[in-house]
Amino acid sequence: DFFIYQTHIPSTLDGAPMRNDFNVRLWKIDEKIGQGPYEFTTVFSFWLPDYVPNVGPALTAGLASPESMIITMPNTVALLNGMFSLIKYGLSDCNNGFSTYPGYSSCSDDGVYARSYGHLFFDASGSSVSDYITEIALLLTAGRLSTENHSRIEQACSSKPDKASTTRCIQQLVVTTAEFVSTNRITHSGEKRTTTANPPASTEPYKAVIYFYLSGGCDSYNMLVPMSCSPVDVYSKYRRIRGKSDIAEGLGLPLKRLLEVQANNIQQPCSTFGIHENLTSFKELYDQGELNFIANVGLLAKPVDVSNYSGQTPVQLFAHNAMALEAQREDLVDEFSGTGVGGRMSDILTGLGIPTNTFSIDGQQVLLTGKPGEGPSQYILSSSGLSPFNADPSITNMNEVIKSLNNATTPDSGFFGETWSTKLSDALDKQES
Repeated sequence: DFFIYQTHIPSTLDGAPMRNDFNVRLWKIDEKIGQGPYEFTTVFSFWLPDYVPNVGPALTAGLASPESMIITMPNTVALLNGMFSLIKYGLSDCNNGFSTYPGYSSCSDDGVYARSYGHLFFDASGSSVSDYITEIALLLTAGRLSTENHSRIEQACSSKPDKASTTRCIQQLVVTTAEFVSTNRITHSGEKRTTTANPPASTEPYKAVIYFYLSGGCDSYNMLVPMSCSPVDVYSKYRRIRGKSDIAEGLGLPLKRLLEVQANNIQQPCSTFGIHENLTSFKELYDQGELNFIANVGLLAKPVDVSNYSGQTPVQLFAHNAMALEAQREDLVDEFSGTGVGGRMSDILTGLGIPTNTFSIDGQQVLLTGKPGEGPSQYILSSSGLSPFNADPSITNMNEVIKSLNNATTPDSGFFGETWSTKLSDALDKQES
């Protein structure tokens, strides 16, 4: 839970305002980390309760991990940027921090926190770097930090010139570990984590499929209306169902508000349809042969009626969240569990030797999830672009140290900790590429 991670640090490491006239200001936090107070993305909260991660052992075991849905590249980068900024500069806007510019000073990792609304006051006890790590790990990971990660952090931060800067270095590295973001015990295998290489160049012509999902916000019978149909007058039926009577027009669109187009399929009963009057570009593209409509597409396994649909359909027809998921999966009998139709298409193309990538600008999408190891994992981008990761690192090769803290684990290591490490490593590799 990214918001809990974010609030865990100041509550554990003695965070407080520097001046009494400042309140905690988390600026557009939902846009940065995918969560924020009173900022649910849908009525179904920040994630789906039955979401299964697209990578790692939780996928193989079919275990739900709802929070994993927001562990995307933009959210992960923003979360770590914000936590690094909070530790180094205090609560501010420095290097994509969680807050705003307080109106004075510059960003400086010097322990003064001049450009902030408040900062962490934690002072580690003990007399050595190892002692500092032990205490900080106790507070942030309940003592679960592995021996291997303790040693890596000690080696990385021992070069800092004083206790304060050493402590800040340790805090930054600890919050990147699986032990911090999960309650699992982590057992490292001693091997580096393998990454997915970018597909090689190809001589195949470039093609793209763009999937624009409206999350149920499209009234299809106001976008495309049946007009001339026989033997049933579907248009009159449409108007009547939508409230037209002798005293009211109802919600259906009158003919004068429709842009008429000729049907191109002789196997269906309507010879013309009407496109909504505001969608003039749709009519132009349709008339040019550059756009088509596929209507009456649904998720029925067989023809049913009101008396037998409940026992004859494998999906929840009247549950919006379930149908939204099924529309992206297109797998009624659960033959390809945890995957989406776009991801499976990518898997097939990859198997044929055709380089393929999948991209989302709206978080983790089941649509683009394929079978593990058969195709590329999806690139998840932000609609506002991608911020640089760790723009002002506290130590040399800090990103490589972070990757080493999330190296490969053994099969009996914590599943959800492994999910974090897999997704983090994948996000950093894609960020760098």
